[in-house]
Amino acid sequence: DTEIASSITFTIRAGRVVRFAPDAQLTVKGTLKAIGTESDSIRFESNGGGNWFNIYISDYNNPAGADTSEFAYAIFTESARSAINISNHNKVKISHCTFTECIFPSIISYSWPYGTALTVQRSRIAIFNCDFIGNRDGRQESLSYGTVRLLWSDSTLIRNCRFLNNIADRGGAIRADSSNITVDSCLFSSNMYFSNNHPGRLAYGASVYTAGSRGRIRDCLFESDSTYRLGRGAAIYAQGTNMNIHRTIFRGFKGDTVTGSPVYLLFDSLLMRDCLLENNATICTTGISGGAVRASGRTLHFVNIVAHNNSIHNPKRAATGGAIYAFATTRVWFANCTMVGNKATSGNASTKSHGGAIFVDSTGIVSNCLLWENSQDSTNQISGKQTSYFNIISSPTQPHPMFVDSAAGDFRLAPTSPYIDAGYILAEDVPDKDMDGNFRRIHQSVDVGAYEYTGPRPQGQMGWFNSDTTIGPGEFDVLSPSLYVLDGKKLRIAAGTTLRFPPDAVMQVYGSLITEGTTESPVVLTTSGERWAGVKINRMSRYFADDPDSSQIRGAVIEKVRGTALYMND
Repeated sequence: DTEIASSITFTIRAGRVVRFAPDAQLTVKGTLKAIGTESDSIRFESNGGGNWFNIYISDYNNPAGADTSEFAYAIFTESARSAINISNHNKVKISHCTFTECIFPSIISYSWPYGTALTVQRSRIAIFNCDFIGNRDGRQESLSYGTVRLLWSDSTLIRNCRFLNNIADRGGAIRADSSNITVDSCLFSSNMYFSNNHPGRLAYGASVYTAGSRGRIRDCLFESDSTYRLGRGAAIYAQGTNMNIHRTIFRGFKGDTVTGSPVYLLFDSLLMRDCLLENNATICTTGISGGAVRASGRTLHFVNIVAHNNSIHNPKRAATGGAIYAFATTRVWFANCTMVGNKATSGNASTKSHGGAIFVDSTGIVSNCLLWENSQDSTNQISGKQTSYFNIISSPTQPHPMFVDSAAGDFRLAPTSPYIDAGYILAEDVPDKDMDGNFRRIHQSVDVGAYEYTGPRPQGQMGWFNSDTTIGPGEFDVLSPSLYVLDGKKLRIAAGTTLRFPPDAVMQVYGSLITEGTTESPVVLTTSGERWAGVKINRMSRYFADDPDSSQIRGAVIEKVRGTALYMND
């Protein structure tokens, strides 16, 4: 073995090849700089006699003023116990490196807490622009620990990295225990948690596994074309205090006889925002469901989620949550989500599944969500216990949402969509921006679903009035299923105005409604269908007859209403 003493800075120049004897280790107590170039990298490899051990960096004997060890444009291959092992050290930089075919041999039976390529213990480091490809943990008698292993490490940043075809039973790409980790702009493709060495063992987190950790995952892509068996979390298995998943895509995960979803989350607090869940399918043999996501914790927030063509199937029992299954001890929130073509099915003809798109197994609030053509043999598109719903649009009873191009997976609202400005702006957890980063309330109100329409407001499109407004005269088709006048605002409808509402639509007035019709030029409130739900004026006890802010209904014709045409609520 070789050691770099605490007073030494050792430099390896670009283009050099460092070959190790079998089980050899390089211990760094001073400073190691291995900096190649894009066209002339440095290689660390075996001398051909067998796998080498690792580069071990620790600051136990390192002076406080020592320089930073750095690896750039280096290739690490054929190591046997973590190519780089960093312990109690906060001065290490790793960028533009490739770790490939690093292994833990199957003959090693002891449970060393090392990753196959990189181990970080009680340290703070940043890893940029690195590739981790084809690394494998083959230990048989003990649990394996991922390609990159973090243990008791605070503020580790992994950015712009690729994790491809790595294998370990706990975190094929990354495993973090009792750590604080940020994963930013990374690609995870075809990593596996199942190994032939462990044919009967339940595995967790084919790409990412965390335990007792805080995590942030943003701007990442998780994808796979493989089939996963006997495990939980084909993309992520994560448990800890809190997790924030932002602008991330989960696509193409297939599970056969598994016991958990591709994204399997157990957290005290979870925020999942601006994410795409697409073409994931799970066959589940237990009662745990969720075709794409299974989440439980104290508080769970799902905001601006698009879920398309995900499925959960249980051969024997009822399946729940074609896209998402959620359970929270306090509350679950779903806000402005778009769920299309998801399904929950059972192989048992005597059972019915629940929640073709969403199943909330606890107290929940679901608002401004667009659920379309989900279900299959589920009894409904969304199902939950003690769940409150605000402005949920679902097929087949409501007007078509008119997506830009649903066949191509574009679920933004076309200019003709009836759900522009149709959101409930007073709902809890209304996001300030949509999935594309556009501000909400571009027009009069928020839109329903994950995307806000940013084009010019179509003629006759009315949903919310959050400023004093006058309509007419003329004829207008109200495209939104509900029309609201907000508290403190006035809506004046001029004489000679006709508003045609969709079938079953309602006009809710929390501010003031003033119709200025006459016998010769009435205000006509009607429907384009057979019946609508009429006008409901709320909080009437605040007004007096001579109050200028009171609603004033003059010269109005309210027709073709199912039930009460004009309902005044105290």
